[in-house]
Amino acid sequence: MNVRTDTTRNRIYITRSGEISEDEATRASSKVISGLEKLDPEFAVVNDVTEYEPVSQETKAEIAKVKRVIDDSRVGTVVRVAPESTIANAQMDRAGEVEYDVEVADGVEERLRLLDARE
Repeated sequence: MNVRTDTTRNRIYITRSGEISEDEATRASSKVISGLEKLDPEFAVVNDVTEYEPVSQETKAEIAKVKRVIDDSRVGTVVRVAPESTIANAQMDRAGEVEYDVEVADGVEERLRLLDARE
């Protein structure tokens, strides 16, 4: 799992691939939370889960926690690059209820085009 914050573009990039353990999810959550502190309100989240695999209930709970923190941080846009696995995609949707809408993109170029169109 990789987390990168871009303060110039006011974005946080989260890339999830393969199986994610609870420990890895917890470490990534900490990186996301610290990255959010560096961003202005109405920031964008680019969540690349194209290679994401379904996770345990414990890991799902950690993902739900991060989704709530993002929601509470006054997010502007969330773009998810959809995974191949419809089970994983559905699991991402169900991991914690939030107020923000998620735009789903088919690839990296499309996700960046969606965000750039908003600027």
